[in-house]
Amino acid sequence: NVKYVLSIPKIESDELKLLKTIRPQGSEAGEEREGEKLLKIYQNLNYLPRAFLVEDYRILKEEKDFSRAVQDIQDKTFHPAKEVLLYEEPWNKESLESRVQSEELIKTRNKNNKKQDEVSIVDYRNNSITLSVNTDRPKILVLSETYYPGWKAYVDGQEKKILKANF
Repeated sequence: NVKYVLSIPKIESDELKLLKTIRPQGSEAGEEREGEKLLKIYQNLNYLPRAFLVEDYRILKEEKDFSRAVQDIQDKTFHPAKEVLLYEEPWNKESLESRVQSEELIKTRNKNNKKQDEVSIVDYRNNSITLSVNTDRPKILVLSETYYPGWKAYVDGQEKKILKANF
């Protein structure tokens, strides 16, 4: 989940947009000359936000599950905005029942009135992140942060388990 890519070689990709080329000090403006090392800044057009909601998930338990997931990521058939890779079931019995009930309610609701999911960062510091999350049914909140075993998560003041995701 990288928003910007820095490169000296030119990158040809539909997924990246060249934003700026930086010349070394003292070099002449104009076309790039062979052997001249210009720094190029690209924007990844498919980057994900730091925090987002995902409904679908896949549990990785066995070696073959990991091998397949790695292959999917390399083949670009894995879509992290739609599916998250987990090492354990995210829903306990109560939350799973709540999720099923919510899905049944959504099916009976008029599609035009469907509430849009919202995740916004309220406060971001070295040792804490505060989010505001609104959704019409239970979903998995994914943070694009490095996992650290000392982290704690609270939802409406109650501590919740943090699951490692996407390797």
